[in-house]
Amino acid sequence: VLAVLPLWGWRGTFFACGVLTLAVALATLLKVPESPSYLAARGRHDEARRNAGRVLGAADAAAAQFEEQAPAPDRPGGGNFLARRFLRLNLGAGLAFFAVAFVSYALVAWTAIMLTSLGFAMDQALRSLFAFNLAAVGAAIVAGFLLGALGSRAVLAGSSALLALSIFALIGLLQANQGAALFQVEWLIHLLIGGAGGCAGAAIA
Repeated sequence: VLAVLPLWGWRGTFFACGVLTLAVALATLLKVPESPSYLAARGRHDEARRNAGRVLGAADAAAAQFEEQAPAPDRPGGGNFLARRFLRLNLGAGLAFFAVAFVSYALVAWTAIMLTSLGFAMDQALRSLFAFNLAAVGAAIVAGFLLGALGSRAVLAGSSALLALSIFALIGLLQANQGAALFQVEWLIHLLIGGAGGCAGAAIA
C-alpha cells in the first residue's frame, strides 16, 4: 500500500485492493475443496471421501465413515442452531460479534485519520494499521488452538476484556502525550493498536 499510494492515490489503491480481494476469493471458491462432513451431510459421500483422501491419504479416507448423524432423541431440534434452546446463545454471540466488529472496523476506518490529525505522517499511521491487521490475522489463528484448551467463552471474554483495556490505554497515552511528546511514544502507540487488533481478531474468531 505504501508503495502504490503515491502513484495511484487512495481511490486507485482502494480499487486495486478490492480487485485483489475478489481474485483471492474467486481462487478460493474454485480451488479449496469443500469439507467432507458438509458433503456427507448432503448425501455426497463419494465426493466427501475423495476430499478426505486429499488430506488424510487414501487409506485413512477409506476407513473413515461419512454418515449423516441423526439428531439425538433426547435433544429436540437436533443440530439446528436456530432451535429455541439456542436462543440465549445466539443473542449473546450475535451481540458480542456485532460489538467487537463495530469496534474493529471503527479502528480500521479512523486510526489513520486520528494519527495524521495528531501530526503523524501517513506512512507512520499506516504502520499502525499494518500492526492492527497483522495481529488480527495472527490472533485469529492462535484463537483456534486456545478454543480447544480454554473453551469459547473464556477466549471471547478474555480477548474482549483485553481489547477494551488496549483501547483505554491508547486513549490515556494520547491524552498524556501531546505535540512533540507523542513522537517519543510512537512505538507504544503502534503496540497498543496492534494489541487491539489481535484481541479483536481473537474475539471475532
